[in-house]
Amino acid sequence: MSSNGSGSKRLRIARRAIRRMEPFDRAVFLAIRFENAGYEDLAERHGMGIEEIEKAFARAVHILITTPPPPWWQIWRY
Repeated sequence: MSSNGSGSKRLRIARRAIRRMEPFDRAVFLAIRFENAGYEDLAERHGMGIEEIEKAFARAVHILITTPPPPWWQIWRY
């Protein structure tokens, strides 16, 4: 498989994982990964402790690494 094919497969899995996350966990994950927000910033923004932000991020990462690829019939393209 080409590197482009494996990259698009990883992107499909990541999108699927992000859709499976709880809304709060997704918001924390996306803020940390794409906005470079820190735990302290997010804790202040959401009015909670740093430990709760860490747990939300850990739940999101767990979903990301445990989401299986889509079934073969969903990835075939014509």
